[in-house]
Parts: sequence; structure tokens; C-alpha cells
Amino acid sequence: MVTDDFEYLVDNVQLDMHDIVTAPLHLTSENSVLRSPRFYLTLAGAGAVWGGAFALDQTMRSHLHTMSSSDADLLQNVSYGSIGASAALLYAYGFYNDDARIRQGTLTGGEGAGVGSLANVGIKAAFGRLRPKQGDHSHTAFFRGGGSFVSGDVTPLFGLAAGISESFNNEWYVAAPAYSLALLDGFGRMGHDAHWFSDVVGAGLLGWGTTDLFLYLHHEHESEPGRWRGILRLQCHGASLCSGRVRQCRDGSRLASDDTGVHSGNGGRRWPLGAERPLGVGHRRRGVAGSRYHASAPLPS
Repeated sequence: MVTDDFEYLVDNVQLDMHDIVTAPLHLTSENSVLRSPRFYLTLAGAGAVWGGAFALDQTMRSHLHTMSSSDADLLQNVSYGSIGASAALLYAYGFYNDDARIRQGTLTGGEGAGVGSLANVGIKAAFGRLRPKQGDHSHTAFFRGGGSFVSGDVTPLFGLAAGISESFNNEWYVAAPAYSLALLDGFGRMGHDAHWFSDVVGAGLLGWGTTDLFLYLHHEHESEPGRWRGILRLQCHGASLCSGRVRQCRDGSRLASDDTGVHSGNGGRRWPLGAERPLGVGHRRRGVAGSRYHASAPLPS
């Protein structure tokens, strides 16, 4: 399973880089995100949330910047420890139960956390916002060589929290505590008078948005396995040669080769997670939930 997860991550990271770099070439295509109303609703919602946080900057600072250093450190340590431990334990749970969906959601959260942190460096340099304890304590002090916007500590925590939440289908009883624990770090940073509230919210949006983007891209890659560059490469049409051992696909299903190492394609069909899928004859498969069934039905035309 560790090898499968490594291959999953390597394949998707390569495709993520390709998709992001080439995205400007497809802005006017029929399937462009710019043609989706959801994109504009999400953008407007994120803008409204950040705008509200910006309006509350001075109010939040007046309540939090007098926090003792030990209390601020405690909030940060609780946030780091709880989110980090939750992500590690969740991956271990997915490993123990052979649940690919949970493991891959956690790995994607880690990818989002890392890439979000790199993006954070560029955003800090571009906006140059002064920290609350610098200058005249103005929250409008952008482009003055500072490093306040956005919080580099909060970004990866929200990226990991998004992966944790996704592993449980974003159920509120998982999402609420995960994001709340990530937010504690932001309050700790504000307790040190190192960030404005809008820095924290902006970092949260960046971390969540980065992981959510990768979750979307990985879902798209699942429907185009012919693009995969590693050992996991399978063809949607016809037959493909594989390594002759059980492989694990993006959605957690198992695809086992016969003695010749030949896999029959699935006709390009997509199947919902956990559903029984007629992948060929004579092989035993494992679904996402761990139930076993025989794929003995004919391939869909």
C-alpha cells in the first residue's frame, strides 16, 4: 500500500503541475472554469469572507494582542499538535483498514499544505503588508516591505484540515473541529501581534483552496488514467500491459492482472466510489469499503 500511495502521489503531482502550468491555454475552452457559475460564486464568497475579516482587523487586534506570550504559544502548539497528529493517525487508519480514499485524501492535504506554503512566500513578497506591531499599526499598510499577509503558519494547517475533512466527505462533525483547530494557530499568531485577522483568514482560504484544487484535479485524473505517467498507467480503451501484480486505482478499487499481465479496459466508463464495477472476468476485486466481489460480468459497451 505504501508503494501504491507513493505512485499515486508521484503521478498526480506531475499531472497537477502540467494542468496548472497549461491552464491559461484553456481559458476559452468549452470546459473552462471561467464558464462555470460555481467558480464565480466561490470567488465572491471567498472575497466576502476576506472583506469581512479585513473590516474586523482592528477590533480583533484590540481583543487579542494583549494575550500573554505563553497563552499564544499554547494555542499554536495545540493547533500544530492536533492537526498534525490527526493527519498522521488518519493515514494510519486508512492503511490499517486498506481504505485508499482516506489515505489519498490525507496525502492530497499534505500536497496542498506544501504547495500552499510555497505560494504563501510569493504572496508575502507581492503584498508586503506590515505586521500589526510594526509602523503605525495600520491594517492598510500594504506594499511597504512587510511579511504579514498572509500567515505562513496558518496556510499549511488549513491545507491539512481540508484533506482531513475530505476524507470524511466534509461531514460537519469532522470539518468543524478540523478547521477550528487550524484557526487556533491564527489566534495564537494574533496574540503575538504578528498578524491581522485578515492575514489569518486569507491564509485559511489559501490553504483550503489549494487542497480543494488538488482534490478536484485528482478526481479529473481518475477519469483520464491514460495520462498517468507511472506504473499505474492504465488505458480506458482496449488493453494495456501492467506489472502482473495487484494495482490500486485512484478511487481505491483493485485491478489485478492475469498471468499475461493484460488488463481489459473499462470502455471509458466512470463508476461511483464503492460501486460494483464490471472490470473483466475471472478476477477478484476489492471495493472502496473493503467488500469483495467478483468482476465476472461482461465489459460495458
